[in-house]
Amino acid sequence: YLAEELKMITGIHTARLPENSKAAWHLFPLRFDAEQFSGMTKQQFMTALRAEGISCDGGYHEQYFDGLIDEALESRGYKRLFSANRIKKYRDSLHELKGNKIVCESSFAFLQYMLLGDKNDMNDIVAAIQKIQKHSSEIVKA
Repeated sequence: YLAEELKMITGIHTARLPENSKAAWHLFPLRFDAEQFSGMTKQQFMTALRAEGISCDGGYHEQYFDGLIDEALESRGYKRLFSANRIKKYRDSLHELKGNKIVCESSFAFLQYMLLGDKNDMNDIVAAIQKIQKHSSEIVKA
């Protein structure tokens, strides 16, 4: 229900699921198009959403620079399986995953517990995003 209602808001994009798949919904990821929200940043959007009483999370970030991949590549397991040259070559190849930065800058998520509400709770989420969009130019200037 929530996904269908959010699709009616210009500039909000819900996750696309592969055909014949079913989501676990531990996160309900969304992307927003800043142009449809007066150039609002992700942080401004999330701050406004929280001000409306809607909890949200920043979603994923560019994980190939946060140390997690390096930790794995430095592990004994990787060093046993792959040569130092092959590991270095792989790490050096991770400069930018095409489109990942844009997705990270425009994505946010509702955590699983948000999806446990009833239809009225889902309508509150939709109404909050509509209100933010309606007042986005004022929010950006603030």
